[in-house]
Amino acid sequence: MAFIPQTGLTEFTLVSVHDPAIDRERSDMESYERDYSYNPTRLVFHAGQQPTQFVCRPLSHRLVARLLDVMMHGTPQGEVDVAVHEAALMAFRYGVADIRNLSGFDPARHVQRGNPPVIKESWLDTSPLPVEVVVEIGAVILARARLGEGQRKN
Repeated sequence: MAFIPQTGLTEFTLVSVHDPAIDRERSDMESYERDYSYNPTRLVFHAGQQPTQFVCRPLSHRLVARLLDVMMHGTPQGEVDVAVHEAALMAFRYGVADIRNLSGFDPARHVQRGNPPVIKESWLDTSPLPVEVVVEIGAVILARARLGEGQRKN
């Protein structure tokens, strides 16, 4: 087992691969998605359109360990129950600090205060975001938490 030091962690911004503002013909989507890099310099947007931007913060080690437990907990029969979507939803709630260019999202009303502050479940249950976008962004946040500092792309 190797432990990767988590120094110099800062906020990062993600754009969903499903965002309609992305000009897919001019963007390097393969490179953008490779290894969850989500490097925004690979994207080109349609003229006059702004993508929905998810401003994210790194997850704590304790939370990552909890999410991994959610993803892979053994059953009495020794089978593994993979709850990846549930872990991605939790990673989204804990990892997203703000959402830009999403009509109706107000961090003052939709983020629960605490340490760390989290997106309120009530907002997530009624948000205009498709579930595949929430799961995608949460999965990227979780994947980045498991990468070494040199592997993170933005």
